[in-house]
Amino acid sequence: MKWRWLAVGILVFMLFSSMSVGIHGINAHENLYERNAGTFGQVVDIDGVRYNAHDVIRINNDTDFAKQASVNGWPGDGTQGNPYIISGYDIDAHGAGDAIYIGNTTVYFIIKNSYMHNTSPVSNPYFGGLGIELYNVTNGVIENNTCSENLIGILFDESSNSTISNNSCYKNMAGMEFYSSSNNNTVTNNTCNNNSLNGIILESSSDDVLSSNTCLHNGYNGIFLDFSGNSTLHNNTCSYNNVGLYIYSSSMNEVYSNVFVNNTGYGVHIVSGSKNLIYKNAFFYNNGTGDKFNSAYIQADDDGSNNSWNTTGGIGNYWRDWANNNDTNYHGDVVKWPYRTSGSAGAEDYYPLKNTTVKLPPLAPRDLNFTVGNGYVYLTWKAPRGNGTSPITYYRVYRNGVLLASVSVSQLYYNDTDVVGGQTYMYYVTAVSSAGESDKSNEVSATPGGEVPELQVFMLPVIALMLVLWVLKIRRRN
Repeated sequence: MKWRWLAVGILVFMLFSSMSVGIHGINAHENLYERNAGTFGQVVDIDGVRYNAHDVIRINNDTDFAKQASVNGWPGDGTQGNPYIISGYDIDAHGAGDAIYIGNTTVYFIIKNSYMHNTSPVSNPYFGGLGIELYNVTNGVIENNTCSENLIGILFDESSNSTISNNSCYKNMAGMEFYSSSNNNTVTNNTCNNNSLNGIILESSSDDVLSSNTCLHNGYNGIFLDFSGNSTLHNNTCSYNNVGLYIYSSSMNEVYSNVFVNNTGYGVHIVSGSKNLIYKNAFFYNNGTGDKFNSAYIQADDDGSNNSWNTTGGIGNYWRDWANNNDTNYHGDVVKWPYRTSGSAGAEDYYPLKNTTVKLPPLAPRDLNFTVGNGYVYLTWKAPRGNGTSPITYYRVYRNGVLLASVSVSQLYYNDTDVVGGQTYMYYVTAVSSAGESDKSNEVSATPGGEVPELQVFMLPVIALMLVLWVLKIRRRN
């Protein structure tokens, strides 16, 4: 009998030990970020910036604006020289409505230095809201705000004569949208990155200016023109999107001095539209192109009509692969042979530029891989698809986010011997040129050998069962 109870005791002890280790493991790996939403007037610190927590704001006309300005203590009187100022707020909409809605106003006002977020669950956007919505508004200024986790970060709806500058809109469905908003809206120096659909949308709008905005890593388009015309887009950067600039049923727009880099599809894609003028832009590595031209990979597409890819004065665009393909075939700053876009229009850039003032670092190294052994992690990678505007000079190897080593441009490998067996390390590699450092390669996780592996939780019941069988075997012998 004592042997039977001994076996049961061992089994129970080992099972509870495995459960306790498992629970401890779960707690040890929790990394939940919880922010105190606060109440009205409470000071909150978000990513090192201090805001005053505030309820959602709803303003429906000039009279309502004056009333709420008085209640909230907003400075200004709504005149051009003394606008109302809404500033320094953290507005968490808690999944309902807009964070700030202003409609049907003609007064002058400024919204600045505030954080609008959590207005709509991304999984159910039709019942969500907007970070900032201006409807039928003139004379508004939106500057230095952050809008995140909304249906749209900032929406201008039937609004005009406003300025939107230095805002950051990320992790929304769309960063900014201008719907039926025309006449001197200026959109400048904004960052619209990592939105699930589009960075900036102009829809049914005209006579607006988009300049010096950055639209990166958006799911669909960096900038989307939809039934919009007579607007100017210049000095914007649209990179690492599906399409850099998507033009649909939009005409008479002027697109110049923009940079389109490494978009999965085309740098510029004109589905329909006419008489758009596209010149002096820089196209790098869009649609799978590299440093040399390949006719299977064209960087722009034109399915419209009568669009011009160069000025009548002889200024076209810089196409990285085409410029490199014609090292001897150019006159002055122009490649002699035209660059033909994809698409039904058969459109060509008759004056493609040989040089550009853009300074671009290399693309990221590719296909980082590894092998492990006792006391080492051996890394290998491939050179970037494009070198940028300067030759690569060396590579940097990072371990756990810290620079580990620099190796020559000819060395596409590194052997890390300063490791502890059984410990896991994270690695990535970058390429460096005189123009700067590339984005990081893919990351890999490697665990070298050399030590006895840590006892895994799932093995404890197995060990317990083996001990029980061993005890019972001894009992039978005795």
